[in-house]
Amino acid sequence: MDKYYSFSAGDLSVNQEKNVSQPNSDPTPKQEQATPAATSEVNTPVAIPEIPATPEEQALHALAEDPYTLNADADRVRLVAQTRLFTNYIKANAYRFVGHEAKRILDIGCGEGQLTRIFAQLYPQAEVIGIDKNPKVIEEAQKKAAKDLPNLKFMVGDIQEGLPPGPFDIVYGSAILVHVPNTQKVLQLIHDVLAPGGKFWSKEPDWTVGIPHPAYMEPIKLLYGTIGKRGGHPDIAKEIEPALKDANFDPVHLEQELYPLGRTTSDARIAFSLFAGALYNARTFISQTHGIPEDSVIKMYRDACSIFMDENGPVGKLLLVNYIATRPGIPDADPA
Repeated sequence: MDKYYSFSAGDLSVNQEKNVSQPNSDPTPKQEQATPAATSEVNTPVAIPEIPATPEEQALHALAEDPYTLNADADRVRLVAQTRLFTNYIKANAYRFVGHEAKRILDIGCGEGQLTRIFAQLYPQAEVIGIDKNPKVIEEAQKKAAKDLPNLKFMVGDIQEGLPPGPFDIVYGSAILVHVPNTQKVLQLIHDVLAPGGKFWSKEPDWTVGIPHPAYMEPIKLLYGTIGKRGGHPDIAKEIEPALKDANFDPVHLEQELYPLGRTTSDARIAFSLFAGALYNARTFISQTHGIPEDSVIKMYRDACSIFMDENGPVGKLLLVNYIATRPGIPDADPA
């Protein structure tokens, strides 16, 4: 039986590095050049009440805990893994990055709203809005919106066409700009809906920091080529800083978020599931873009699972790049 390898539950440890220089632009992983030092302090996540998972989410979590066969839920389980990584990092760093006093928060490309809900918990005094262009995921987000989070709402909308009226104190987006053709337009829209002194927090992956093995490097080259030819920006983690400055953000702060990648720990298996899930779910687009049989892409996926989930398989690192960009100006003071 063909297995899709995922992860098991466990605490997530994150190595953070401030103001680290950007990785090399060569799409071939060059780990020694691109990986930041893993010696900085790990923040403790903010303790907030957990929202009980819905029965459907519990079923997805169960799939994510054990290897499972390829099926239509593959992408949703990948997103469960991604949410687990991103949630701990948000809890640990939100107040440090964007402060405590936000009144309005916007989550762009929110999907089913898992991270939007975290912001609603961290900022109970704020109006928190999630926006996504897919009506189906917004419908799911609205179903799952906890009744004890009255400050949370969701809406359908294409961030390339416009954003909800501001001002917002925080705009958050994770793994979104990589898929946006007109990055500069979207960054300007974000800038314009932020209040003076407001923060845009962008998180994007840099997959060129990975595992120095052909079973990793070859799929990454195909993924990068596919994203680029479909109008996206596979190197957005490197491109975004000058684009933010062109959109009149100042200052722009960089922090790198580093995880093990492979089989060795729970963190590593979660990180691997992001890579493997992206490869599997892009199989049709990869086939169409590069003119190779879809079965060959699936074989590449299975080979990677077999190699990297082996007890003695190679390991590497997953790098996520966080930019915290400020709209210049002095925040409006509360009326007396």
